[in-house]
Amino acid sequence: MLTIYLSMLETEEEKKKMADIYEQYRYYCIFIAKKLLENHEDAEDATHSAFIEIIKRKEKYFAMECSDFRASLVVIVKNKAIDILRRKKKESVGMTEPLEDVEDNKPSISEILSVQEEYDLLRAALKKIAPSYSNILTLEYFEDLSIPEIAERLDKNKKNVEVTLYRARISLRETMEKMKGNPDDHI
Repeated sequence: MLTIYLSMLETEEEKKKMADIYEQYRYYCIFIAKKLLENHEDAEDATHSAFIEIIKRKEKYFAMECSDFRASLVVIVKNKAIDILRRKKKESVGMTEPLEDVEDNKPSISEILSVQEEYDLLRAALKKIAPSYSNILTLEYFEDLSIPEIAERLDKNKKNVEVTLYRARISLRETMEKMKGNPDDHI
């Protein structure tokens, strides 16, 4: 996908900025969208739409400070996810019924901070656990691969992947609990 985004930009400076944004925030966007959509493919669609939106308004977004950009990114991704929910709702109920179940509100500051804190804690914890555990959890949760797909990618058998995932989840949970007890530990 990054190649597509870069082809939409003209200067090398813009391309470098977009590549940095993509690498830094890709999984973060999927994480946010997946919380709303509960479907990895739809979360990727929302993320893709968000990056296209950033490119369309690059003058605005490329000039933002990191914290302002991140807050704006949460709003963009959440709105793109809501658009997908609306589209799916229209497809499932037809065009005659109103769309009352889908919120149109922008996220509150506390919602944005909560998602950011949760994601930051998760990323910090993934960096603290064993690399093999971090890798396998990334494949399962961020790349949404099944156990057989993970086994194939890592050239391991399914049982080994299941055991490693089990141990990785325990390690991640324990690490996150320790970090919650000591907030300075993940900064």
